[in-house]
Amino acid sequence: MKRRTRDRFAAVLCTLAWTAAPLAAQSAIPLSSPGEPFTLEVHVAWGAIDLRRSESELTWRAEDDEGRPAEVLAEERDNRVVLRQPPPDTFSSANLFVSVPPGGRVSIVVERGGDVFARGLAADLEITNYNGSVDVLDHRGSAVVNATNGTIRADMVEPNERPLLFSTLNGSAHVCLGGEPRREVLLSTRDDDILSDFTIERRPPDRSLHAGEVLEGGAPLLHGTIGEGGPLLRVATANGDILLRRCR
Repeated sequence: MKRRTRDRFAAVLCTLAWTAAPLAAQSAIPLSSPGEPFTLEVHVAWGAIDLRRSESELTWRAEDDEGRPAEVLAEERDNRVVLRQPPPDTFSSANLFVSVPPGGRVSIVVERGGDVFARGLAADLEITNYNGSVDVLDHRGSAVVNATNGTIRADMVEPNERPLLFSTLNGSAHVCLGGEPRREVLLSTRDDDILSDFTIERRPPDRSLHAGEVLEGGAPLLHGTIGEGGPLLRVATANGDILLRRCR
């Protein structure tokens, strides 16, 4: 496989006794045990999801595409919170805005269409999105992101010891690592290219991918280490480039 410099990427890099209640305009959900670990599950058919960090309460609101209140059910039991779009109106949208305190496990599912944006969370995050992009920015914690049709962008600004797993069928994956990361790395793309700001010591070592070089034409599996190795970083695409960047 040929290698060449990052020039062609310059433009890219610049880019229960459950209690259910319909949504009010703005809602806070008290946890059964404040300060203890919690779980947040968000499940919508159509709609964008915007998650931001909160230092205290878990709060949320939902709007349709015209900015009017959208129907969403909120449930809490034993520090498990569920926000879900109810049936049967499968074509209505519910765009959710959620503020999430640190220390939780967050699971997001968008079944049919909508982007997911998460900034500044300190949580273990799992996202499944079938039609839409996923942005995970300034994240502290583990991340498992699966997309079918959409680009993934993930900025992991601080080194951590948690697994990071990203996969998309149709779209590029751009992953930024902060500090001096030490990772075991598994990268694969069927037909497109891989660019890394980091030297990846491959097995066998004479096939290492050096920082700033491009591995062209796809790699069924690029297995190696950044630094001395450590927790797993897995990035996979079928149709799209992989960019592994150093957070600036």
